[in-house]
Amino acid sequence: MDVITVPLCMARVINATGVVLHTGLGRAVLPASVQKAMQDASGYVLLEVDQESGERGERIAPFSNLISTVTGAHAGLAVNNNAAAVLLALSALVAPGKVVIAHSHLVEIGGSFRLPEVFAQSGCQFVAVGAANIVRLEDYIEGLKQGAVAIFVAHHSNFWFQGEHEEPSLAELVCLAKNAGVPLLYDLGTGAMLDLSRWGIDVGMTVGGAVEMGADLVCFSGDKLFGGPQAGIVVGRKDLIDKLLHHPLYRSLRLGKNMLAGLCAMLEIYRAGEEKALVEIPTLAMLVEPSDKIKARVERLMMLLPLDITAQCRVAETTSKPGGGTLPQVELPGWAVAVRPQRINLRELAHRLRMGDPSVWGRLSGKDLWLDMRTVANGEVEELAGVLSKAIS
Repeated sequence: MDVITVPLCMARVINATGVVLHTGLGRAVLPASVQKAMQDASGYVLLEVDQESGERGERIAPFSNLISTVTGAHAGLAVNNNAAAVLLALSALVAPGKVVIAHSHLVEIGGSFRLPEVFAQSGCQFVAVGAANIVRLEDYIEGLKQGAVAIFVAHHSNFWFQGEHEEPSLAELVCLAKNAGVPLLYDLGTGAMLDLSRWGIDVGMTVGGAVEMGADLVCFSGDKLFGGPQAGIVVGRKDLIDKLLHHPLYRSLRLGKNMLAGLCAMLEIYRAGEEKALVEIPTLAMLVEPSDKIKARVERLMMLLPLDITAQCRVAETTSKPGGGTLPQVELPGWAVAVRPQRINLRELAHRLRMGDPSVWGRLSGKDLWLDMRTVANGEVEELAGVLSKAIS
């Protein structure tokens, strides 16, 4: 009888694709302190009890206090992903009423997550205003006249406009919402906490910037530029957060102890300051790493390979991507090893690497398989050399 080999569930991967937030490979690599916090929370923990009084407590309270400190928001909560955060906000604050949104913000973000369908599922109606590329403040005003009870803004996280494009600034829409007495809900998506412009990376609006500008609620992902575990995070006015917490849907979407522990550990890193975050959060460290350090890993990999395999490789400049539907215009200059096997074809080499231990994922381009070292950690270079040597032999 043949033995059936079952692949290990979520086997460890060396990501040599150069895509920092690779959705298929789990997006953000978690900081060591976050991994430890999630592991430590596997036993009994103070989840819904107050340590001093011994009475029942609220599980989200420690997270809410931390996120308020870090972002400047009045309160916050977390659910299982950003789609859930948006659905909860619309269900609790808008349904069965109407919400105004620009045509250009009716986006689809990966996995068929389309905002019009989320609106429908929440039970609210949307008033789409403006044109695909042009929307003006007057359009939002007309939309509010149709009885809308909120304004919804979606960040262009996975696409950009070329050519004629116009839309009101967030500051203008915040002012309009306040004058109209309706909340402005901002789906920031990417969850950037830090301004990375000095590294040539335009992250757009940061979470703190949106809060400071006066958005009533800001929703974003925990596993994109925030750099943590998968979650949907909502920050903003306490009265609105309270409505979300008391909505029946929240209990279906709330996080367990391990995820909350991980998010709190992430916020402790951010609370310690930018310098610590850029070092300890792998997503941020990979995004801002200088090319010379990446090239050093490439050269180390080449030195570890046998001479006959080195002859089938070359050091090459390349560009990497943030990934995860984030910052589509950003290209990160770096270095890779381009492999051109002599005895097997490219697809066979890629298959062997994927089936290795650990599994190695590169990218096929032209006649080469590229191993982009931006997303390969220092401690993975020797393992990568071993898997590549075995696969190409």
